[in-house]
Amino acid sequence: NRSDLDFCMVTDHSQDLTDEDWDETCRAAKEWNEPGRFVTFSAFEATHQPLRKDGDKNVYFFTDDEDYVAEGTTADLYADLRRRPGRKMVIPHQHARTNWDLHDPELERVVEVYAHWGCGLSPEDEPPMVSPLAPENYVSHALERGCKLGFIASADHSWGHPGDDFWWRLSSYNGGLAAVYAPSLTRDGIWAGLWSRRCYGTTRARILLEFTINGHPMGEEITGEGGRTLSVAAYGTASIEAVWIIKNGRTLQSRRGDGALDVVVDYQDDEAERDTDYYYVHVAQVDGEQAWCSPIWVTAG
Repeated sequence: NRSDLDFCMVTDHSQDLTDEDWDETCRAAKEWNEPGRFVTFSAFEATHQPLRKDGDKNVYFFTDDEDYVAEGTTADLYADLRRRPGRKMVIPHQHARTNWDLHDPELERVVEVYAHWGCGLSPEDEPPMVSPLAPENYVSHALERGCKLGFIASADHSWGHPGDDFWWRLSSYNGGLAAVYAPSLTRDGIWAGLWSRRCYGTTRARILLEFTINGHPMGEEITGEGGRTLSVAAYGTASIEAVWIIKNGRTLQSRRGDGALDVVVDYQDDEAERDTDYYYVHVAQVDGEQAWCSPIWVTAG
């Protein structure tokens, strides 16, 4: 594990897979899964036509005995997955446009906000997508329409070296990393962290990021009256340029790093702007590395 990863999923394109390829993927995931040291999952990237017009979908399975899906529409794929009794998850991949009309909260708990292709969170976020998306395809549009999605980042390259893509350049950007708060370094633990959206994405740097509202961690949906105490702690790998708290798609509070490696922000917000407000945190370092944490949704009591 030369990239020093705790977990990974290899997601080959479905249109390129054969049954033999998929058997090899599942066998490798099973053989290399080592609880407490390195966790793997069987997975594929649904990119077959006509599905791809609605966006690429990374499909993850908890076990290694599921079948991949080689044809059909997004609706067909999701219906197939919902019929299966085992645990499964779909993480939209922002290189191709995502049709958020087809969002399925039973399957889509997390979305990729950054990869080799740039930041797909919003048209204003940096670095920009190599191939810009229409405004309605960005993650910000999904959040505004009420989708509850956690954030991760990934590498997204096609040569089977997770976390180590310096030698093969899709763009001038590095691939990203997903960080997960997990109760254990096991499949159960990593899956629980992703499913509960206790996760965040970085542009590769191993920035540590904590975010709570009234003690509730990133990814949660909470209800209550009264004030909202927002607490952020960012621990950088280089000097932090700034930390931003985003509420409903706009900056609520920002804090300059002033050369510090660690920045802590406490902020009191007592104003409910909507029936349900969402908050997340964005961190940028002076070396250009960034992190974005999963939102917290707060519904007025």
